[in-house]
Amino acid sequence: MNEAYCGPRDFPGYQKSTARTICYILYLLESFAETVYLGDIYIYILAILINIFHFLVLTRKSMRSSSINIIMAYVAFFDIASQFYWIQQEVNSYYQDVQICVHGKFWYYLQVIGNFLYWIHSVSRRHSTWLSFSIAVIRTLVVRYPMNTSFEKLSKPKTAHLCVIGLSILTLPLIVLGFFEKEAWYVGWTPCEPSGSFKYWNTGTSDFFMANKSFLFNLYNSADGILSKLKSRQQMMSSRTNKSTTKLVFYLAITFFLAEFPLGIITMLYIVIPSPKKFPMFPYFLYHFFNLFSLFLSVTTCTHMVVCLFLSSQYRETISVFVCRGCVVKTKDSISLRTAPMTVTTIL
Repeated sequence: MNEAYCGPRDFPGYQKSTARTICYILYLLESFAETVYLGDIYIYILAILINIFHFLVLTRKSMRSSSINIIMAYVAFFDIASQFYWIQQEVNSYYQDVQICVHGKFWYYLQVIGNFLYWIHSVSRRHSTWLSFSIAVIRTLVVRYPMNTSFEKLSKPKTAHLCVIGLSILTLPLIVLGFFEKEAWYVGWTPCEPSGSFKYWNTGTSDFFMANKSFLFNLYNSADGILSKLKSRQQMMSSRTNKSTTKLVFYLAITFFLAEFPLGIITMLYIVIPSPKKFPMFPYFLYHFFNLFSLFLSVTTCTHMVVCLFLSSQYRETISVFVCRGCVVKTKDSISLRTAPMTVTTIL
């Protein structure tokens, strides 16, 4: 590995052997990440297509009798919305690589669109996380206290919409602050093919966020990391250990622990890591870990439909009706699926 890229000078205070070891680990991480990134666009597109189908199934009339199904539909919707930012990043990388001449404002608009999609991505991930947590809470309470009429009301469709509205109100400060997190920066003129140059713009954390010793940056990421990921992970895992838990809750806890929790830690590390001026290579570690776990999170969103497909016969029957455009499939008792009440969570 070339020490001009990473070497002992990048880790002052460390022994040369330790610094070289860290650089070698970074080299392996980047090599692995670059290999994975070659196919990430297909994962994002697949996640969108699968979740669109999942959303359409969950929003069938026969499936809307349960709050759990409706919340899962909301989760699928937010999972779809969160993928478009990564697709925009792929478009951004493509034009950076080909370096063709484009319209003068092209790069500026591309970065503005990217910043907006990043905001949508952040809001969507936060909502998806807490809605998944609400599924765990509702299922645990309903199963544990089946005779309690107050908890029984939680399974009504109205509960799902109230959860989304309440979550949006509670996280409104983060939603508003997040809108101002990123801004487009003018870099300068860049050569392009076949001949010429164009104005190149990039994106980064806004001056508004970095003012006053990065006060808003630290506040926003601390709140987002703790409230959106770390805290809900703790509650999710505690629900998992309850004897009244269901397969659905257990699955949500496992996938949450494997993907969302590491992202929460990385978000917090952006605040507590040493100054980039003293340790310039550490942000590269966080950058690749964040992208890799985000990609893994996209993979887990694809599995939501698969889990429902394997665990719920009613979900499979709804797909059969949906795919054949409303045809009636008879059960052993000759009951039409059009009139049979359905809920994914009946057997979970």
